[in-house]
Amino acid sequence: MEPKIKIWRLHPRTFERFVPHQHRDGYFRVADPTLGKVKHHAEHQIPVVSEEDLVAYIRRGYLCRMRGEETGQVNLIAASEIMTDAPGAVSAEPKASRTSPTSGVKTTSSMAMSLPPDLKPPASGLLPSHGRVACTDCFPGGTAEWGVSVVEGSGWRLTNNPMAWGGQNPRVLVLGFSKGGTQNDGILNRPHAEVAFRGGRHAVASVLGTLGLMPSDRSIDELIADRDGDIAFGSLVRCSVSKLDRRSGRWVMSGSDIMGSCLREGAIGHVISNCTRRYLACLPPRLKMVVIYGNDVDYVDGCLRAIAGVRPGVRKLNAVSYTDGTVAFIHVVHFKAQGGIVPNWCHGEPGRASHAEHDQPLKRELALQAIRLALAP
Repeated sequence: MEPKIKIWRLHPRTFERFVPHQHRDGYFRVADPTLGKVKHHAEHQIPVVSEEDLVAYIRRGYLCRMRGEETGQVNLIAASEIMTDAPGAVSAEPKASRTSPTSGVKTTSSMAMSLPPDLKPPASGLLPSHGRVACTDCFPGGTAEWGVSVVEGSGWRLTNNPMAWGGQNPRVLVLGFSKGGTQNDGILNRPHAEVAFRGGRHAVASVLGTLGLMPSDRSIDELIADRDGDIAFGSLVRCSVSKLDRRSGRWVMSGSDIMGSCLREGAIGHVISNCTRRYLACLPPRLKMVVIYGNDVDYVDGCLRAIAGVRPGVRKLNAVSYTDGTVAFIHVVHFKAQGGIVPNWCHGEPGRASHAEHDQPLKRELALQAIRLALAP
């Protein structure tokens, strides 16, 4: 029989769907996270009668016994990884064989926000205005000349040229990783509105259109240039990042390696921290979602960790998205992905890839799922 309330979890790497496991006695099982290492023991499992009561426990931080639909494996799953389509909050106490604790439970994905005094975001919560941004947080002495000043170290280079496009008080923020070589070419003299996503705007528009975020009567050029629009554009790192290719001796500004290694390597970590603190910690109240180009598993995890450091209570929605309960962060295919990867993400049929982590159509469906949740009343 189809359950009245759908409750599920997607494995972060295999994307296998897990559902609540109903034991032979007809009950579901949850576990109190405060019991620590013994919470998985059978004698500590709490029997639950209905999906409604199960949702109530999950929303209070209890773990749930869930079964993989493909492997049949039964695992105890943390509440922070579980999704449900149940509307609203559950006000009634869940029914079970023993009383549940009344203290709040902090899930493992929650992280406290601590901002140095000199990096606190503006009280208004508005995004940077359309144009060049005056920011010198990562430069010695807090001084830099826009488009000229450079700092280097441990094989990394940072050029001071932070920029912002679109509205200051939008509903959607669209982020690349950093400005690549194409965007940096002629940046000092090129009109500001032409820089963002230069050389990849057709793919940017295709992805946003697939997500239902492209107005039918506006072009991507118009959206990027609209300083009062409902969409803002920028990058996770507002300045331009380069990495030294040891083999060629050249500085490179794009590619999946630079995106992933920037988040992995400590040498550039302060840049990520400064940018997330200044530009993502305090967002406009109207803003409901941040669309991030790049959906490689390691990149998603790296961004999640960085953003969780400045936005408390971040938890995963699925393999390509996460939320703090106010704003959803949704990863999509990179607009410069090679070959037919972008069209496959936009129009392909899920389930045809040999490995789930490479299944771009499946990642599209997960992104659409996250958008529906972000826009739900």
